Amino acid sequence: MYSPAAGPKNHHEESYKMFSPLNRTRNFVAFLLFFAVFTAGLCVNSVSHAQGVWKGYIIPQAYANSQGLERQWIAKTDFNPYTTAAEHLHAMIFDRDAVFTVTGDGTVQAFEAETGKTKWLAYTKTKGRLVQGLAASRYYVAFTAGSTLYVLNRENGRILLDATVPAIPTNDLTLGECRAYVPAINGLVYIFNLQPMEDPFKEFGVSESSLTDRERQARHQEFINSLRLEKAHKEPESIRSIGALKVSPVTTRCSDGKEFVAWPTGSKLVTLSEVRLGEEGGVVERYNIPTMGESICPVAYKAYDPTKPNTTGIVFAGTLEGFVYALREASGKLLWRFPTGEIIKDAPVYVDNDLFVITTLSGMYCLDAETGGDGKSADAKWFSPGICKFVACSKQRVYALDQGHMMLILDRVSGQKISSIPMMDYKFICVNTQNDRIYFATETGVVQCLREIALTTPLDYAAAWRTAREVSIKSETAAAHAEKKKTSAKKKNADRMGDDEDGGWGVGDDDDDDDVSGDDDDDFSGDDDDDTGDDDDDDDDDFGDDDDDDDDMSGDDDDDTADDDTGDDDDDAGGDDDDDDF
Repeated sequence: MYSPAAGPKNHHEESYKMFSPLNRTRNFVAFLLFFAVFTAGLCVNSVSHAQGVWKGYIIPQAYANSQGLERQWIAKTDFNPYTTAAEHLHAMIFDRDAVFTVTGDGTVQAFEAETGKTKWLAYTKTKGRLVQGLAASRYYVAFTAGSTLYVLNRENGRILLDATVPAIPTNDLTLGECRAYVPAINGLVYIFNLQPMEDPFKEFGVSESSLTDRERQARHQEFINSLRLEKAHKEPESIRSIGALKVSPVTTRCSDGKEFVAWPTGSKLVTLSEVRLGEEGGVVERYNIPTMGESICPVAYKAYDPTKPNTTGIVFAGTLEGFVYALREASGKLLWRFPTGEIIKDAPVYVDNDLFVITTLSGMYCLDAETGGDGKSADAKWFSPGICKFVACSKQRVYALDQGHMMLILDRVSGQKISSIPMMDYKFICVNTQNDRIYFATETGVVQCLREIALTTPLDYAAAWRTAREVSIKSETAAAHAEKKKTSAKKKNADRMGDDEDGGWGVGDDDDDDDVSGDDDDDFSGDDDDDTGDDDDDDDDDFGDDDDDDDDMSGDDDDDTADDDTGDDDDDAGGDDDDDDF
């Protein structure tokens, strides 16, 4: 039964228990613990502010300067205003002079690489399909959304192609100069023709010889801005992969006449195929090189040096068995093999004659690309532990991410750590093998560029790669012009001398005097050349030389025919050039 007299007594007892010495001590300890946690949070927050990791995701200029860097520019990706769904950045790449981004809704944007200014913005109708990959080449930017391939003009963002891939893409696509390569779930690499339509001025025979350099450049720019693709009259070609196709292919050598694409397969092979361009088209499998272990990462490529006649491009491949292979691009011959002792899941990175190889657990090796060691022995130049991704490099520094998503600054000569920058909030960090700039972005679309303070002009590591491609294109163009000039000279000579090229006078022909005198090229010059086989084309086939008649008689050419006849490979005294196999 409730007793009124007991109420106050119980109340006093509870108050006494609450404020007893023991309880007061416990409350004081709890308050100290709360204060310590609160103070630690403020300290961590202040440190984060000092390091540039806070809401807004902008690295302060003062902090960048303290690391020997300077923030070149900041930009914000524009999202599609006509969609109600929340958009996020899906991919970002750097190529030549521009940075490209694509969102999950198919909004593509191009920034100037040195200023961050928006060049163009394009909206594509992906209709909620999964956006996968982003690639760029000399004329094009492309990505896939579901089973649809989108190709845009690199200069203005105009959509040039919207084509259906026959099977579901499994990996990121790759762009050559005139082709797009899409790996699919059925083990095929589908090849889409991106050959631009001919310049109308050239089509109508308008010569550029009378134009000034400025007029010629303006006409070329107009051609690029109004670029159109040749209409495909058939289904895309395809290459069958021997084994599972787990990675994206990589284009190596490209020219106006052919492109070469390489990839590792699930059958412990490295495949290189030749894709012929033009109306004839066709795909030729050059070689399949076996490796010790399966490779699940793309290959890397070192372009050949056009100034050295006996050089060839090099293809690098890493395997799950921990080996790195260097193969000659022309023949597939093994140059060297380097053991890391651990699984390799990331593609090797080639920059400025250095090859950076990252293992799954340990870190990053720096190798000499020509020898596979340090240039003097079979040992690596250096090893840096804890690295999981290469970012960029200059002549003195290497920038790489560690497993804690900190960007480490390493000495390029020794590999020793100089400093580090927190990059936890930046989901997209470009692997830059073309210059020294560091490009990164957040998922919300804040894009930034860092550079070293002294490097106001970017280094150009891709100059040799572009030069090799330009030399290949120019050599093929020059050969075509030379052949055309020879044919024209033969016809003029036949008209002037009144005889065919073999010295016959056309006796026995029943045509009129003009025909007897050899003025009819079809009846005499062409027929006699075919009968005797003395024309320049046949000489080239017989002796393996493309230059002149004196070389034809000596037969000292370095092309495929000479190699096949003598059996000399690249290391023999004959000095045959692997590049001529192409």
